[in-house]
Amino acid sequence: LHDSADSFPQPRCHPETLTKMLKDLQEWSLETDPTSRIMWLFGPAGAGKSAIMRTLSNQLQSDGRLGGCFFFKRSHQTRGNAKVLFVTIAYQLALDIPWLRGPISQVVKHNPSILARSIKIQLQKLISEPCHMHPNENPITILIDGLDECEGQDVHLEILRAIRYSFTEHSLPLRFIIASRPEAHIHEMFESPVYRGVYRPFNVEQSFEDIRTYFF
Repeated sequence: LHDSADSFPQPRCHPETLTKMLKDLQEWSLETDPTSRIMWLFGPAGAGKSAIMRTLSNQLQSDGRLGGCFFFKRSHQTRGNAKVLFVTIAYQLALDIPWLRGPISQVVKHNPSILARSIKIQLQKLISEPCHMHPNENPITILIDGLDECEGQDVHLEILRAIRYSFTEHSLPLRFIIASRPEAHIHEMFESPVYRGVYRPFNVEQSFEDIRTYFF
């Protein structure tokens, strides 16, 4: 969770920095008919990706538009485990989004084995299909931070394929923002025919103006 005790002290954007970037991200998240529903937020280590994602999650929660979030952490027992990614997000959706609480609860009640299924099946059954039942609801955003920090390149690509294909099967009131370092295999996936033309890239490297604001 974005405000989990496990994550304190949390990285946050310094006041009055990255304001335009955060505004652009928030406006994209709130669009009812964007040209893309998946965003790749990328930058090198130390560029502020996690701080941006934490700050944005708080803003979206205040607007009632945060669906769920997951912050990967390398080698962490649970936060480094991709098998709990969509289960955790579905749990947050059921807690915070009233029109999803019943459908998601019913899926788990009638098929408890879903919690041990593949990443693709968990996304499909716990999130995509329940959301498909309410295509005209206001969009909600799911944030996944540190994709490159979960175990294995194959897993990174499996997550990206599952997210992409969820939109080919259903019309969904969802937005995904995926933050990571610009690792070669992740970049190649976003530039492949699977993603080409259907996502928005967003470079988070900070400007000198932000640095000036921080120091002065």
